Amino acid sequence: MRQETQDLHHRILKTEAIKLIEANQGNVSETARQLSISMQTLSNWNTKAKAGTLAGTKQYSPDLNALLEENKKLQTTAQNS
Repeated sequence: MRQETQDLHHRILKTEAIKLIEANQGNVSETARQLSISMQTLSNWNTKAKAGTLAGTKQYSPDLNALLEENKKLQTTAQNS
Protein backbone atom coordinates (compact mmCIF):
# COMPACT_ATOMS: atom_id res chain seq x y z
CA MET A 1 0.00 0.00 0.00
CA ARG A 2 1.31 3.43 -0.86
CA GLN A 3 2.32 5.74 1.98
CA GLU A 4 -0.30 8.37 1.05
CA THR A 5 -3.05 5.74 1.22
CA GLN A 6 -1.81 4.48 4.57
CA ASP A 7 -1.71 8.03 5.92
CA LEU A 8 -5.25 8.63 4.69
CA HIS A 9 -6.53 5.43 6.30
CA HIS A 10 -4.80 6.30 9.57
CA ARG A 11 -6.30 9.80 9.54
CA ILE A 12 -9.78 8.34 8.87
CA LEU A 13 -9.35 5.85 11.75
CA LYS A 14 -8.43 8.66 14.14
CA THR A 15 -11.32 10.84 12.95
CA GLU A 16 -13.86 8.05 13.34
CA ALA A 17 -12.45 7.13 16.75
CA ILE A 18 -12.92 10.72 17.94
CA LYS A 19 -16.50 10.71 16.64
CA LEU A 20 -17.15 7.49 18.55
CA ILE A 21 -15.77 9.01 21.76
CA GLU A 22 -18.28 11.83 21.31
CA ALA A 23 -21.07 9.29 20.67
CA ASN A 24 -20.05 7.54 23.91
CA GLN A 25 -20.44 10.82 25.86
CA GLY A 26 -16.68 11.28 26.10
CA ASN A 27 -16.00 7.82 27.51
CA VAL A 28 -12.49 7.13 26.17
CA SER A 29 -12.15 3.86 28.08
CA GLU A 30 -15.31 2.35 26.57
CA THR A 31 -14.41 3.59 23.10
CA ALA A 32 -10.91 2.09 23.35
CA ARG A 33 -12.43 -1.24 24.35
CA GLN A 34 -14.92 -1.13 21.46
CA LEU A 35 -12.17 -0.39 18.93
CA SER A 36 -9.51 -2.63 20.51
CA ILE A 37 -7.17 0.35 20.67
CA SER A 38 -4.92 1.20 23.59
CA MET A 39 -6.70 3.62 25.91
CA GLN A 40 -3.53 5.75 26.11
CA THR A 41 -3.32 6.02 22.31
CA LEU A 42 -6.98 6.96 22.05
CA SER A 43 -6.60 9.44 24.89
CA ASN A 44 -3.66 11.06 23.08
CA TRP A 45 -5.72 11.37 19.88
CA ASN A 46 -8.60 12.85 21.86
CA THR A 47 -6.31 15.38 23.54
CA LYS A 48 -4.91 16.42 20.15
CA ALA A 49 -8.41 16.69 18.69
CA LYS A 50 -9.53 18.95 21.55
CA ALA A 51 -6.41 21.08 21.06
CA GLY A 52 -7.16 21.42 17.34
CA THR A 53 -4.03 19.57 16.23
CA LEU A 54 -5.51 16.27 14.99
CA ALA A 55 -5.98 16.40 11.21
CA GLY A 56 -9.39 15.38 9.96
CA THR A 57 -11.33 16.40 13.06
CA LYS A 58 -13.74 19.31 13.18
CA GLN A 59 -11.53 21.08 15.70
CA TYR A 60 -8.43 20.82 13.45
CA SER A 61 -6.78 24.13 12.70
CA PRO A 62 -4.04 24.17 10.05
CA ASP A 63 -3.11 27.68 11.17
CA LEU A 64 -2.63 26.48 14.75
CA ASN A 65 -0.45 23.62 13.54
CA ALA A 66 1.68 25.99 11.47
CA LEU A 67 2.16 28.25 14.50
CA LEU A 68 3.05 25.30 16.74
CA GLU A 69 5.62 24.08 14.21
CA GLU A 70 7.12 27.55 13.90
CA ASN A 71 7.27 27.83 17.68
CA LYS A 72 9.03 24.46 17.92
CA LYS A 73 11.64 25.54 15.35
CA LEU A 74 12.24 28.82 17.16
CA GLN A 75 12.67 27.03 20.49
CA THR A 76 15.16 24.60 18.93
CA THR A 77 17.08 27.49 17.37
CA ALA A 78 17.14 29.36 20.69
CA GLN A 79 18.40 26.26 22.54
CA ASN A 80 21.18 25.74 19.99
CA SER A 81 22.37 29.35 20.23
